Amino acid sequence: MEVDIDSWFARLINDKPIWGPGFPGWNDSLDAEANLRSRYPTGADFDAIFLSHVFTTNHAGGRLSPPKLNWLGGIPTVSFQHEVRAVEQYDTQKRGFTCSVGEVDVVLYPYNEAEIDPFEADRELARIRAPRSRHAHQIFRRIPHHVRTDIFRPPSGGNAVRDLDVVLVGRAHESLYPLRYRWSRLIAEKRWHNAVHVPTLYGQQATWTATERQAEVERYIGFLQRAKIVVSCTSHWRYMLAKFNEIAACGAFIISDVATHMPQTFIDNIGIVSSHMRDTELVEVVNGWLAADEERERRTEILSNYVRANNDVSCFWDQVDRAVLDWRKEWLTSGAS
Repeated sequence: MEVDIDSWFARLINDKPIWGPGFPGWNDSLDAEANLRSRYPTGADFDAIFLSHVFTTNHAGGRLSPPKLNWLGGIPTVSFQHEVRAVEQYDTQKRGFTCSVGEVDVVLYPYNEAEIDPFEADRELARIRAPRSRHAHQIFRRIPHHVRTDIFRPPSGGNAVRDLDVVLVGRAHESLYPLRYRWSRLIAEKRWHNAVHVPTLYGQQATWTATERQAEVERYIGFLQRAKIVVSCTSHWRYMLAKFNEIAACGAFIISDVATHMPQTFIDNIGIVSSHMRDTELVEVVNGWLAADEERERRTEILSNYVRANNDVSCFWDQVDRAVLDWRKEWLTSGAS
């Protein structure tokens, strides 16, 4: 959680107790269930066990496999799967799965149902073959990415401190982020006199100190707070990426294509483009919004307020709680074992 570049801003744990490999009292010679039995010999007084991705990755096995937790009865395991397939493979028939969730009770995901349908199909087979099994009662729930509104926020100086007309954040991998790649090229060609591309420092963060990671958080947020417009992209897979919430929470105006499951409030309050547009059309849209200060700022405020009210950490946990309660209600009335 500290060094994975897709989750280090998230701090999902909040006030929840955290335990696992590397923490005091964890025995690496035992699997997850045995460790939990050792710490909670008479059961536990919590409502669910939220698993980090290390317990659901396809590389996990043995001591890092998800705990089956039959001894906990009606207490489910929960995971939030940021991505379930290799995103840099573009043939849908060849995309490899990056996780295994057959032993997880409540599977949460932020993107498309098509990403999850093989796992749901496995659950349906379990309902036929072993209807009283735990797998047969697995549930799936789509939950949007959340945002840390305590750190992603508009600048204290208001819009007056937004000294950058156009900002692009993130890597510009041409195949994975085709529109982002074009934005980066247009910025490099100086189509706008006051524009900057801030690439993500993939592959470096694992070697940084906590101080260096905090400095990168501040650098990233700082650019969002200085931007009038942030140009973005939904990726080859048309994902509603976490960046949309981060940008909006900082009060910058978004120009992007439309993601699958993008809320109507987003669609109504961003500048919409398409990868089918010519370069001149992309530039025209950006210039049009740069010239429309009053309308741009009006829409930005609407979207920022929406994100801060609906997609912060507490909203995320509310949705997790509802999913857990739904699972428990069904499990306790099913007679399953």
